[in-house]
Amino acid sequence: RSHNVHHIVTNSCENDPDIQHLPIFAINPLFLTQYMRSTFYEHQMQLNRWAHLLVRYQHYLYFPVMSVARFNLYFHGMAHALGVGIYNRE
Repeated sequence: RSHNVHHIVTNSCENDPDIQHLPIFAINPLFLTQYMRSTFYEHQMQLNRWAHLLVRYQHYLYFPVMSVARFNLYFHGMAHALGVGIYNRE
């Protein structure tokens, strides 16, 4: 579902769920200069001192986070292929 929304409103800070990574990553300065509400997740994106601190060091955090994220993708890919958990086909 988020993939389709991403292609409808590509790189729109408020609407594209594929670029909303606060409090760890901010891919657009708008995420740090104003409060935004995610229309996809229907919540206010947290812009607090932790977000500012983590984003300040996001260039160091990128590879450690991505090394964990790849296993998350493997897990969800297998769960989807097997139809278990949230991917239950019943």
